[in-house]
Amino acid sequence: LILDDRDRAADAEPLYQRALAIRVKALGPEHAEVAQSLNNLGSVFQKQRKHEDAEKAYRRALGIYEKLQSDSDIAFMHNAVGFAQMQQGRKDEAEKSFRKALSIYDRNSESVHPELCEVCFNLAEGPRCTICLDERRDASLICVVEEPGDIIPMERTHEFRGRYHVLGGALSPIDGVDPEDLKL
Repeated sequence: LILDDRDRAADAEPLYQRALAIRVKALGPEHAEVAQSLNNLGSVFQKQRKHEDAEKAYRRALGIYEKLQSDSDIAFMHNAVGFAQMQQGRKDEAEKSFRKALSIYDRNSESVHPELCEVCFNLAEGPRCTICLDERRDASLICVVEEPGDIIPMERTHEFRGRYHVLGGALSPIDGVDPEDLKL
């Protein structure tokens, strides 16, 4: 996690690969924690601009969650697949993935799908996300992340007590992602 957060994703990749192998061996290939490791590995691939590898990892995680019938995780992984597709310039496929995620959110929350927080652009169920609503957070500390899913590993550390700003992607002229495509 530390190597990943410090833009040392190439150094982090073998560690995530090892963690994945350990979880597969200990828990079996269809366990939810294996899917979590695949999601983490996909995020590391994304940071290295290995978008095809990221999509493969996300799709493997998606397959596990589908077998476990975990709708919120299925929707989250469809969203991650969509971001990987978007980074590869496959916008039509990305839109389909995003629509699948929204369909699941709609089905499970009576047509109330997540919105973007008006402050930080994280996923929210109202105008503000739970992090921005938390008055115990230090508003003077801002962690800038690419996607809402990047907040999860930070929150799991229980170390960062500030707030976030979600860009909605990474600046990449080669991939057709320009500053106006991000939440700057």
